[in-house]
Amino acid sequence: GKATGKGMLSKGHHVTFVDIDEKTLNYLESEGYQTLLFQNISLEETDIIFVSVCTPTVDGHIVLDHLLSAISRIGKALGTLTEESSQKYRVVVIRSTIPPGTTENLIIPLLEKNSQKRVRQDFGVCVNPEYLREKTAEKDFAHPWIVIIGESDPKAVKILEKLYMPFGCPIQRVSTIKVV
Repeated sequence: GKATGKGMLSKGHHVTFVDIDEKTLNYLESEGYQTLLFQNISLEETDIIFVSVCTPTVDGHIVLDHLLSAISRIGKALGTLTEESSQKYRVVVIRSTIPPGTTENLIIPLLEKNSQKRVRQDFGVCVNPEYLREKTAEKDFAHPWIVIIGESDPKAVKILEKLYMPFGCPIQRVSTIKVV
């Protein structure tokens, strides 16, 4: 998420880096970035939540434990918004590698369950895969050759398209719904 955060900061957006690892946060703070421990997450002043967590492959299968834990916490944070703040339409953006069907079958139901809110009504969800090389991730994010937005919600996609417009690259929309 560091490349994404730095890239968004370069376009004038307010960014807070959130992690469960205090060492990572201390390092980011030493570089001058705003940070927050994940257990202290609040979405009162947040418009877009980029989720970029480890999804390792083990024995040919993607392990989603870290992602689903993060999504559960984000759902709970969405559920604790004040009445006034909950009127703002927020977008949860999955940047982690996930298999087809994960958004509709796991992420959205988990967000809805933990927030007691409805996708497409109270908040949006998009998938925005990273096309970043490890050694040049920040440069790759700052100068993308394409942005892909997996959409389950047209309103959320419009918000992301506006966010990515200053990067000056083609933006392609695709469905997040698994076609069988």
